[in-house]
Amino acid sequence: MIDSRTQSLIRLCLAGSMALVMMSQAIAKEIEDLSWLTGTWVGQIGDMELEETWNQPKAGSIQAVSRLRNGDEMLMVEMIVIDEHEDSFRLRLQQWDPGMEPRETGRQTMELTELKDKQARFEATDEGPLKTLTYHRKSETEFEITVVSAEDEAHNIEMAIDPGSKSDSDDAAEATPPNPGESTDS
Repeated sequence: MIDSRTQSLIRLCLAGSMALVMMSQAIAKEIEDLSWLTGTWVGQIGDMELEETWNQPKAGSIQAVSRLRNGDEMLMVEMIVIDEHEDSFRLRLQQWDPGMEPRETGRQTMELTELKDKQARFEATDEGPLKTLTYHRKSETEFEITVVSAEDEAHNIEMAIDPGSKSDSDDAAEATPPNPGESTDS
């Protein structure tokens, strides 16, 4: 027979296990939960400028194109795709050098490990240039990317909304464009 203290301990362990299962299932609901990424964000990395443009989430995914440049010299272009995958989100990225030459590191896949308050953290599931990648929308105009490289070097990139872009809070982002061939004349 199990004493009352052991029964209480078992109940506590079961409750904790159930809470962990519920939390892991609750990390991500749908891709629209990442609409806060939308917009064009610009920040400095030393003398270089990083520009990252996120589209509105649609059809189960959200995409970004990034470019890293030093003045008039393009250093790198990157494509990022986050999609719904196994009740969570998967991030895949590919980087290219000038001339669309794929970088040696190739593609990389990461999985969502945390989603809260306009912040998403991804961890690598395969080899590549990154160990972790965190996006954080700090305010309507402030954005931060935290990168931990495969060599455990951490970098915070402070970014601001590009004044010429639209973010997820802009009314224009919700406007429906006319159908192709449809006249807009009255």
